[in-house]
Order: sequence, then C-alpha cells, then structure tokens
Amino acid sequence: MGIRDLLRPKWKHSDPAIRLKAVREMAPEQGERLRQILLEDPDPDVRMAALEKTDDETVLTRLMADRESAALAAAARGKLNAIRRDTVFNTPDARTRIALLEKLSGDEALLTEIACEIDDPAIRLAASEKISDPSLLCRITESHCGLKTGLAVVARLSAPEHLERVVRNATNKKVRNQARQQLDAIGGEASPPSAGDALAVSLGEICAGLEKCDPDRGARTVSDAISAAQAAWAASDPGQTHPLYPRFEKAVSRLETCRRRIEKEAEVRALREALASICDQIARLAEEMPDGAEETFAALGSRWTAADPEKLPDADYKRISRRFQTVCDHFDRSCELRRQQEKILRERSEMLENLCRQAEILSARKDWEEADAAWEPLLTDWKRNVSDDARFHPFRQRFETARTDYLARRQLAQSELRDARKTASERLLALCETVEAAIADKGRKPDISVRAAQQEWRQTGDPVPDLKAELAPRFNDACDRFFAARRERREKLEWEQWANLNRKQELCEAVEQLADREETDGMGKMVREARKAWKEVGPVSREKSDDIWSRFNAACDRICQRCLAEKQNLYDQLCQQIAADADRSAASKEVRAIQARWNAIGPLPLALEKELLDNFRAACDGFFEELRGFYQQRDAERQQNLPLKAALCEKAEALADADAWSETAAQLKALQRQWKKIGPVPRNDEDALWQRFRTACDTFFSRLKAQEPENLSRKEALCAQVEGLVADVSEDTDMERLGWDLMDLQRQWKEIGPVPAEHADALWKRFHTPCDEFFARRKGYMDERDAERAGNQVRKEALIAEAEGLSRSEAWQETGEQLKALQQQWKAVGPADRKAEPELWNRFHSACDIFFIRRKNHFDARDQDRRENMRQKEKLCLSLEALARLVLPEDAFENHPVPSSAAEQLSIALAFKNEVIVPGSQERTWGRVIRKVREIQKAWKEIGPVPAGSDEALWKRYRHGVDLFYSARRAASPNAPADKQPEEETRP
Repeated sequence: MGIRDLLRPKWKHSDPAIRLKAVREMAPEQGERLRQILLEDPDPDVRMAALEKTDDETVLTRLMADRESAALAAAARGKLNAIRRDTVFNTPDARTRIALLEKLSGDEALLTEIACEIDDPAIRLAASEKISDPSLLCRITESHCGLKTGLAVVARLSAPEHLERVVRNATNKKVRNQARQQLDAIGGEASPPSAGDALAVSLGEICAGLEKCDPDRGARTVSDAISAAQAAWAASDPGQTHPLYPRFEKAVSRLETCRRRIEKEAEVRALREALASICDQIARLAEEMPDGAEETFAALGSRWTAADPEKLPDADYKRISRRFQTVCDHFDRSCELRRQQEKILRERSEMLENLCRQAEILSARKDWEEADAAWEPLLTDWKRNVSDDARFHPFRQRFETARTDYLARRQLAQSELRDARKTASERLLALCETVEAAIADKGRKPDISVRAAQQEWRQTGDPVPDLKAELAPRFNDACDRFFAARRERREKLEWEQWANLNRKQELCEAVEQLADREETDGMGKMVREARKAWKEVGPVSREKSDDIWSRFNAACDRICQRCLAEKQNLYDQLCQQIAADADRSAASKEVRAIQARWNAIGPLPLALEKELLDNFRAACDGFFEELRGFYQQRDAERQQNLPLKAALCEKAEALADADAWSETAAQLKALQRQWKKIGPVPRNDEDALWQRFRTACDTFFSRLKAQEPENLSRKEALCAQVEGLVADVSEDTDMERLGWDLMDLQRQWKEIGPVPAEHADALWKRFHTPCDEFFARRKGYMDERDAERAGNQVRKEALIAEAEGLSRSEAWQETGEQLKALQQQWKAVGPADRKAEPELWNRFHSACDIFFIRRKNHFDARDQDRRENMRQKEKLCLSLEALARLVLPEDAFENHPVPSSAAEQLSIALAFKNEVIVPGSQERTWGRVIRKVREIQKAWKEIGPVPAGSDEALWKRYRHGVDLFYSARRAASPNAPADKQPEEETRP
C-alpha cells in the first residue's frame, strides 16, 4: 500500500478488495459517488457491487452499452428492466406504461411476467403483442389473462404443440375453444421449433448472473436469486437440453452450498442467543422471585434441554453450560430464602386472620355494653401483633373496616332512638289536634280521619310512654265530643232526605206518565224541564238514592230513546227518499214533511243526538242543493246516453249473423248488461232505439235456438270421450297427461253453445261426474306422489349433508369411495319436489366437486414434487457417473455399466475436475472423491420419493454408481482401512 492510499478514501484505494468492501458499505443515497465508480473503476467486481446499489436509469442505460464487461451490461439491463417493470405496475398513467413496454421489448420473460400479473387489460394485451416466444405466449393463457388477451395470443399461435398446450391449460373456456378450433383447422401437424442466438445469449446472462452472485448477501437473497434464475431458465429452456445447462447447474450447486453454510451459521448463532436468553431469564427470576417463579424455572429448564446445547462448538458449550449452572444455583438459594420468609409470614397471617374474625363477629352484635367490653382486649392483641408490612395491609384494612362498621352502627342506633322519640311526641300532639279540628267539620271526611287517628293512636307512642299517658285524656275527650256532634247532624239529615224523597217520587211518576204517551210531539222540551226540577231537589238517603235516580233516569231514557228512534226513523226516511229514483218534485214535498215532524219532537240532549242532527241537516241541505242542479243535468245526461246506446245497437246488429255461438252469446249478453247500465235517452228516441237493439239480439238468439240439436250431439260425443278416458284409468295410467286431456275436453265443452233445456242438466251431470271422479282420484295420486317426493327430498338432503361433511376430508382414497357410494345412492333415490330438485342437485354436485378437485390438486402437486425429486436424483446419478468416469479406469465399468452418455458425463466431469483432482497425489484425490460421494449420498437421502414407475430403475442406477467407487477403492488398496458410508443406506 502506497502513501497515496493513506490519503485517499477507501473507494479509491489501489487494492480492489478494499474498494469492493467500501462500495458494499455505501448507502444507496450516495448516488453521485456510485455513478463515478460505475463509470470509472477498472475492476468489474467493484462496478458490479456499485450496480447493486444504484437505481439511476441514465447510468444503467449507459452501462448496457459497455462492451468490455458483458456480465455488467447484462446485470445493468436486468436491473433497468426490473425498475421499468415496477414502474409499469405502479404508475396509473396508460401512456407511460405503453412507453415502458416499448423499452422492455428485448426482455420477453419480463414482458410475460407483466402480461400474467398486471390488472389493466390494455397493458396485458400490449405486453403480449411484443412477445414472440410461443412457450411464453402459452404461459400467458394459463394466468387468467382475460378473454381479449387470450384470443389475441391464440391467434398468433400456429404450432400444434402450442395450441394443444393452450387447450389443456388455458384458464378461460372460450380461449380453449378457440385454440381447439385452430388446432382442428390445421389438422394437428406440428411445425419443428426453431432456436436462435437470442436464446443462447439469454441463458448465458442467467449463468453469468448466478456466477457473480455474492453469497455473503444472505441466505434469503441467495435463495431468491436461485429461484428467479431457475424460473427464467425454465421459461427459456423447459426441457433442460441446452448446452449451457451444465454451467447453469454448477452455478446453482455453488450457491446452494453457500446457502446451506450460511443457514448453518445462522442456526448456531440463533441457538447461542436462545441459550443466553434462557440464562438471562433465570437470573432475573432469581432476583425478582415473582409468583409462579418455580413453574417458570421448570419451563426454562425444559427449553434448555429441548434446545440441545451440545450442538454448539465446545468452547461455546462449556461457557454457556457454566453460566447456566451458576444461575440455577442462584435460583435455588433464592427459593430457599423465600420459603423461610413465607413460613414466618404464614404464621403471622394466621394470627391476624383470627383477630379479624373476632372483630367481624363483634361488629355484628347489638348488645352495646357487652360488645364494648369485649373490644378492649381485642384491640390490645391487635396492636401487639400487627406491623407496617405491606403484606399485612389486607388484614389491617379488614380489621379497621369491622371496627368502623361497629362504631357507625352504634352511633346510628343512638341517633335513630332520639329521632323516634321526637317523631312519636310530635305525632301524638298532631293526633289530638286532628280530632279537635274535626268536631267543627260537618262533612264525611272528618269521620274517616278521626277513625284513622284512633287507629294510629293505638300504634304510636312506644318510645314516649309517659307523654302518651299524659295526652290520653285529652285525646279520648275530643273523640267523645266528635261522635256526639256526628249523631246530632245525622238525625237532622234523615228528616231532610225523607222530604226530598217524596218530591223525587212525584217527579218520577210524572215522567213515567209522559213516557207512556203514544205521541212524541213536545217530549224533548218536557224531559229537559223534568231534569231541571230534579237538580233543584236535595239529596235522599244513601240506601234509596241509587234506586230513585235509576227510576227517574230510566223513565227519561225511555222518552229520549223513543224520540231518538223516531228521529232516526225520520232520518232513514229522508235518506231513502233522497236515494230513491223518483220524481224530484214529489220527493221535495216528502222531505219538507219529514222536517216538520222532526221539529215537532223537539230537541234532545246534544250529547245524545248531535251526530244524528248533523247528518239530518247535511242530508237536507244536500238534497235541496242537488234538486236545483238535477233538472239542469237530466237533459244533458239523456243526450249523452243517446250515442252510447246507438253504438250498442250497431254492435248487436253486427253480431246478429255470427256463427261463433258461445263467444257471440257472451258478447251479446255483455251488450245487454251495458244497455241496462246506461241511463235513459230523450223520450222521442227511446222506443225506436230499444226496438232496434231488441230485434238484433232476438235474431241471433233465434238462430242459436235452432242450433241446439247439433250442440246436443257434439256434447254427447264429448261425454262419450270422457267416459272412455276415465273407464281405462289404472295404476299405470299417466295421471298428469290424462288430466291435461280432460281439461282440453272441458275447454271444448265451453266453446259449444247451449243444448235444449230438457237435456241440459242430465248432459251436464253426465259430462262432469266422471271428470270430478277422475280429478278426485288424481288428487289422491298427486298427494301420494308429493309425499313420496318429500321423502326423497329428506333422503337427498341427508346425502347432501353427508357429502358436505366429507368435502373437506383429506383421507383421499377412503373418502373418494364413500362419495362414489353416495352418488350411487343419489341415483337410486327417486325425484324430489320439482322446484327443489335443481338446488338439491347443485348442492350435492358442488360438495362432490369440492372434494374431487381438492384431491386432484393434491395428487397433481404431489406428482409435480415427485417429478422434481426424480430430476434431482437423476442429476445426482449423473454426477456419480461423471465422477466415476473422471477417476476410475475403463475396466472398472465392466461389471458395473454406466447408462449415461459420454457427452453428459464429460460436461459434468469437467466441472468436477478442479474440485477433486490433486496432481501427483492419488491418495488426496481419492479422499476428495470419497467426500464428494458422501455429499451426493447425503443429498440423495434428503430428497423425497419419485414417481412409482421410476423408483426401482433410479435406485439401481444410484446404487451402481456408489458401488463403482467403493469396489474400485477396495481393489486399489486391499490393505488400507475400508471407506465406509456415513450410515447404512436402504432403499427409500
């Protein structure tokens, strides 16, 4: 290192390794510095590291034209395309997206990703139009690309194998149908695929990207890089047949090895941190000793054991084990000290608990003097045993609560006793004053209040017996004076009530005589005068008051009801007269006579006749108002009816010669009903118009009468048909079809006109009796069928419930057989209700489809995994065979033939050459070879099963490859210790 390097920043150091490290430590925000490094640094690794930290599109575009480093140009192109791809997904502007697609025209894999994942249909279509690789176009149809894009892609495909792929895998049914039509049109002849230089360049860039990938960036980054490269390779070379594939596999293998090393280091670091965390938690437990500390300590010990600390290196294991033992001993000492403290605390708590219980018992006592004596020694014991320790706070609070409750109850009892004495004294005086005040009151309320005061006096005064005895003479004397005065008032009242009774009886007799009169003239006024006289008479005795009032009121009600009934009758006559279609002049005289009779009766109580009076007045006013306009409207209405009836005449004359008997008869009867509904016409035209209408109707009905014998014959023929159809009914008869036939015959019956009256009833009975009998029988049949279908619906719903319960099962074989059995049972069950049948079938079919689709997806995924396992195991076998060709002589293959081709072995052997061959040292070479074989054996065990038809041959090939090395090793060094496999292998 020169003096200048001491003065320069590290990213300008002369040593490329120092510059590389400095670049990796730079932040992406140092854009100008990274730009300078990318454009000026001579080392490609340093520039590649700077490229990973920049997103400057201008710099990336410039680097794409760098001819000195193809790898750097390819990496710049890939990063720039990735940036443009993210912009396409994130920008909402359609023009920007289209412009970016133009710049991505050379990267068909990236365009395919955009066409498969973007939501905008227009961008999907534009991206697919820039792709020329048929395999990538097929992939677009498999990614829910939409109908428009899918049809556009299919239109660009011509090779049968690509169209067949679309038919098999496209997600849209219409796209699959279009591909099938194109395939049928070309006759299924496949054109040979063409390969260009672009594929080799693309695959070379993939290999270069993997070779330049830095493993120190982390296992996740390495794994993502491998996955992305494998996906890109699979998209470009699905059959893995390109000559660059061995280079690709070697780069992947190197990164996989680095990834496993990084993951192992991460695992050891995580284990070390987990064990240190357990020690820290135990140390905190020993210091704090919270509740449940021992259970937590046991759980931490279980975690320590489960973590398996022996996986650590020896130095780390010893150090962490010593610390673990130290914190465990500390925890045991803390537990012992805590147990001793808890014992002392428990004894003191038991003493305080006993004192609290005694205090709570004393708190509930009511014998205050004895309770006060018992509290004194208890308080002394409490002060001697309690302390300020916070753990005794609940006992202190409990004791103080009991003491406080006792003192509060005692104080409350004393206060209540004082209040009761005061209240009783005040109430006794108030009772005396109440009785004294009632003596001067002559109503009924004082009587009630005095009796209540006597009752209350007996129940009041226990707290003040002396005062009650002192006030008793005063209270009793007041009561005696009150009842003496009440007797005097009662005698005087009885004489007044006797006189009032005689007067009211006279009023009752007068009203009763009035009620017996036949005429009602003037009765309303007489009743009002009688009620007024009744109110002027005073009250009578209570036992006779209700009877005399009922007698008077009943007589008045009889009169009022008679008058009201008479007025109601008059109102009804008025309404009938108004509603009657009679001469308005005569009607007006009758209305005025009704008004005179109404007024003669006289007014009744308004509450009784208000509604009737209002209705009567309104009816009269309406009648006379209508009468004024009646004469004006009558002539106008008759003139309006004239053209209506003339039109009916024209319709009847048009139908007079018609031959559609039933239809025409119904139409003429309808015309007759309309004629009746239409009012009168002017008198000068009425007779002529009626004669014209009647003549037209009579003409048709005369012809209809002449048609009756023919109608009789036709209806007898229908009767014979009905009897013949019903006579052949049996259990095998199609009831529903026969019902439709009978209804058709009934329709024909209605279309035939009438028959002679003497035959009508008998013929009708003959026709309808078998029909009624059949439909009654058909109803029973339909009821039985509905009951059977209801039972079938219940059975099908049970099958649906069972199928839905099995639809989420993962016992693929057993559940599949059960569902097939359910399908057979479904077929055996008859039809359910016609409306419910489609829904039942959809539910059952959907439940079965859910399971079988899930099962298909499961086995498809498993088969795909097994095919991938087979590819990996074939690669291991190929590696064994290539390694054997590299280090073993030709005669070693006489007993163990190797099935691989020489070209495949040669390409892999060249990759292994630098790893295992040690020039001039056969022993070291064999040591490396055996280590490589053991790596392959370990990788073999980690790979899962392969498809069933390939496992036997693949296992034999693998065992042959392994046996080559151990057989050749034993033959070359018979006295040397035998090389053993890490563990005995068995066929998976």
